[in-house]
Order: sequence, then structure tokens, then C-alpha cells
Amino acid sequence: MTRSEIKAHTGLRGLAAFNVMLGHIGMDYFFPGIHLLPYYFLFGNQAVDLFFMLSGFILCYSYYPAFIDPAKKFKWWDFFVARFARIYPLFLITLFIVGAMAWVALRHGAITGEYNLRQFVSQILLLSSAPWIGVDRPWNYPSWSISVEWLCYLGCFPLIMYGLRRVGVRMAVVLIVVLLVPLTLYLFHIQQPHAMGFEPLIRGACGFSVGGLIFVLFSFAPRITSIARRSTDVFFVLALLGSAVGRQFGYECWFLLLLWPVIVLGSIEPGTITYRVTTSKIALFLGNTSYSIYLLHAIFGKALNASIMRHDMSQPKRALLGIVVISTVILTAHLSYRFFEMPARKFLRDKLAT
Repeated sequence: MTRSEIKAHTGLRGLAAFNVMLGHIGMDYFFPGIHLLPYYFLFGNQAVDLFFMLSGFILCYSYYPAFIDPAKKFKWWDFFVARFARIYPLFLITLFIVGAMAWVALRHGAITGEYNLRQFVSQILLLSSAPWIGVDRPWNYPSWSISVEWLCYLGCFPLIMYGLRRVGVRMAVVLIVVLLVPLTLYLFHIQQPHAMGFEPLIRGACGFSVGGLIFVLFSFAPRITSIARRSTDVFFVLALLGSAVGRQFGYECWFLLLLWPVIVLGSIEPGTITYRVTTSKIALFLGNTSYSIYLLHAIFGKALNASIMRHDMSQPKRALLGIVVISTVILTAHLSYRFFEMPARKFLRDKLAT
């Protein structure tokens, strides 16, 4: 049930994951001399919502044609196996790595007992973001969104698949606005949402749903898709400048959620600068390794915070260390993708799919 890859979305996901990594590893510490340039263009929190929209779109793009065609015999079991194989192996191994690091730190009195068996069980079951039984601080902190994604696979995405049959173009546009405007206003009000409870689930459900609605526009509204394509470059620049301005005044740039649908829809077709950027070799490389970058960079960040970043270092040494760290994360992510992620995904799908 595979369709041709939308390379622009692969690259867009890679650039977003790279953005998240830069935000987490400490640009202020490594490169304070160029603080005004890269730091202000980071939108890691809003990148997660972009991931949700991309996931919703790509899953509808990949599975909906088979879902509505009886001859292709769409199987929900195989869908869930494919999604489980996609996210769980690397999620599990990084959870164990962080757990081992925490055990060593606890033995040396470097941290308190915030790492416990209950938290481990909730995370290993991909429930770290679930209300009441989740954890406020996931051990591998970016993994809260993986928990949300899994819960959306189970509950939200089936509803989207059945609901798309009843959604026309006009309703899709209205629903995108209805879903995103209140969510954006709420997130702007609270600034820093929680990683557990109903907030992350609402973000995930809205993102997935908007992704499905963008798929409706892509499939049945060529005129709107064409308008989005012509506007993509402007919206992409607005996203970068908006994040810079927001950080200048100390605000999270939640209005970016309103720009993502145009960028997701408009970047699909060639003919724009955004398309050329997102389909460049660098962007596609980052896109293929984006999941490994997303989950592995936090491990390096924790190790640095517990060791090197506690000591005073000269600025040249900091900059050199920053370059080494970024390069190491990307290289490790590439090796993880080739020699662990892909083989593990294939093994599980071969063993569990019907």
C-alpha cells in the first residue's frame, strides 16, 4: 500500500528535526558569539505540531486510496504493525539507554529518585503522555510526542480515515481553521504546554486531523493547492522571521501552527524555492535520519549536561565542541537509521504482518 514518496515532506521533516536538535543541545552555550543569528530561528516546540500534520497527511496519502478500494483489502492489523515497527524499536532502545544513564547517575548521587519503575512501565507501553498515568518528564524528553503519535494511531487516525469520506473541500478549509485557531490561541496563552495529559493529546489529534484535511485539499482542490504552492515561499520566510521576532520578545511562536498547513500543502509540487530547499540532498539526508536525530540527540544532551557543560571552557573550545557534538549526533543518527532502524522495521513487519 505504498505510494511514491513526497520528497519535499521528507526534507521538511528533516529540517524540522534538525531545528529541534539545535534547540535542545544548547546553542547559547556553544555559540554565544552568533547568538542573534541561529538561536532566533529555532521553533522546536512548533516543529512537533508540524510533525503531527506531516504524519496525518502522509498516512492518509499512503493508506486512504487502499482504504476506500475494496479490491485492495485494507487491513488495520497490518497498518498498526507498520506503525509499531516504525516507531517502537528505536524508542525502546533509547529508553533503555537513558534508563541506564539514570541508574549510573543515581548511584553516584547526581540525581534524585525521579526515575522509577512506574515511570518506566508507562513509557515502555507508550503511555507517557496519557492523562493520569503518564509522566511529566519523560526520560528521553522528546519521546512524549512519540507517545502522542502512537495514541493517535490507535484512536484518532481510524476516525480520520472513516471521516474523510464525508468531508468536502469547503468543510476541510473550515475545519482546519476551527481546529487550529483555538489551539493556537490557547498555546499562545499558556506558552509552555505540558508533556502529559489532555494538552499533548489535543495537539496531536488536531495536528493529525489537519494533516488529513490537507490531504483532502491536495486530492480534490487543485486550485487551492496551486494557490498554496505560489504562497509557500512567503509563508516559509514568515515562519523563519516570525520565530526570530517572537524569540526577540520572549514569546513562543505558536502562530506558526497557522502557517504549517500552507507550507505542507504548497511544498508538494515543484517550482518554488521552498521545494528546492526541502528536496536538496542535505534536507533529504536529514529527513531520512530525522527520527534517529529526534530521539538520539537528547541522549547526547543529557551526557553533556552531566559532564562537559558543567565546566568553564573558553569560547573557541565551546564552538569546536558544538561542531563536534552536532556532527556526532548526525553521524550516529545515520548509522542508527541504516543499521538499526531500517533492519528492525523490516524484521517486525515480516514477522507480524499478515
